Amino acid sequence: MYEFLTQVFTNNSILEKLTAPTGLILSLITVVVSYLIFRESTPDEGDIEEPEHPEMLVLSDYTLEQLKAFDGSGPTKLIFIGICGKVYDVSEKTQFYGPEGPYASFAGSDATMSLAKNSTTREYIPKDGDEAPDLSILSDKEREALDGWISFFDKKYQVVGKIVY
Repeated sequence: MYEFLTQVFTNNSILEKLTAPTGLILSLITVVVSYLIFRESTPDEGDIEEPEHPEMLVLSDYTLEQLKAFDGSGPTKLIFIGICGKVYDVSEKTQFYGPEGPYASFAGSDATMSLAKNSTTREYIPKDGDEAPDLSILSDKEREALDGWISFFDKKYQVVGKIVY
């Protein structure tokens, strides 16, 4: 590798081509086009709407119907997820829980059974009028998975309330 790089940088023909007017113009065009491509692919700071968090944190009780309002699409852009009765504010991670995120199905919902079963579909998301998830039906492996998720959420996100059924 060293020999190759030494040859490239000591070879006068390559240096002559790069410093020639045509080479300089092509290099400049390449740099400008690259800049424009990469500049367009990153969002401007002004394009991202930050969630509106309340001034003071007040723990609240949420029914499944109330929890639906916190799926990131409302005026506040807040995203809450319920797990085992706790409600977590995951608004800071819209890339995961927002409308385009891989866990969007959990936003504004009780994700307890989905997390236990490692499912990102809405199959295990309770609907209005459903009872609290029955954790006794989980296998040991599913309970272990759920416990891992609870530990993760407890360390990473703020609890903002509890789910009431």
